[in-house]
Amino acid sequence: MAFTLVPTTVLAAGSDTTNEYEATAGETAYSTLKEALEAGGEVTLLKDVEVSEVIHITKDTTLDLGDFTITNNVTEGRPLNVTTDNFTVRADNGGMIIPETNTTSYGFIEAYVKNLVIEGGRYEGNTDNGTLFRFNSTASNINGADFRMNGVFAETNNQIFGVNGDTFNILNASVTNSELYAGTRALYFDVYDTTESSTISINSTTAVVQRGPVIEVAGGNTVLSDNDWTVTGDYTGGYTWARAAVGGEGGGMMFMRASAADGDVPSATTVPESELEQLSI
Repeated sequence: MAFTLVPTTVLAAGSDTTNEYEATAGETAYSTLKEALEAGGEVTLLKDVEVSEVIHITKDTTLDLGDFTITNNVTEGRPLNVTTDNFTVRADNGGMIIPETNTTSYGFIEAYVKNLVIEGGRYEGNTDNGTLFRFNSTASNINGADFRMNGVFAETNNQIFGVNGDTFNILNASVTNSELYAGTRALYFDVYDTTESSTISINSTTAVVQRGPVIEVAGGNTVLSDNDWTVTGDYTGGYTWARAAVGGEGGGMMFMRASAADGDVPSATTVPESELEQLSI
């Protein structure tokens, strides 16, 4: 009979885990972040770590980065592959980075979830034509999914958030109080639903992209409020719409209020705060 030793420790009150362990899940300390994330639940990062292989997360998890950073050394993939209902990342001054030496990274999170939340933190680095946070439609979430991003700083050469797979039937999303810097469009949402069941709200967010649009939406109902967006046009090739700040299609509705959108061919205008203008897209 063979036995496998699992490198975990149940923490005593006042225990110092700074040097010995990378993370905790609940009250249990783990030698590696991978083991803590596989355990799931409330996971807290205890130090700066490097991740060189994909971590599969299959249980509802909240990952608290605090002031620490995950360095992504995973090539041709994303370090966090999440297949569960709920996944949240929280951070204060911490976050995730892709080092310049990793030239074939696709981003940070591959999500197959119903609810994805990114709360705070810095997420930086270039990808190989990838998306930092990719939200995939599945049989379990296509009829109702939710994405929330708040207080995030993100910078990359390509896309920051995008959906993938079959078009969502219902998708609610919000991006608030964030700073986004991207080489191409920063945000992409694709949803069949054109009723009030699906609302995409972008509020108090600064975005600068080289090739637009800043946001592209197919379907759904989009509300843009108090944003400051710039399309620099610093790219080679592409189409005229790539110099626009907002791109939309699919029969949904778009509302813009007191937001600024700049570009060579802007597709959004400043509207007085007291007035709400409705645009068919």
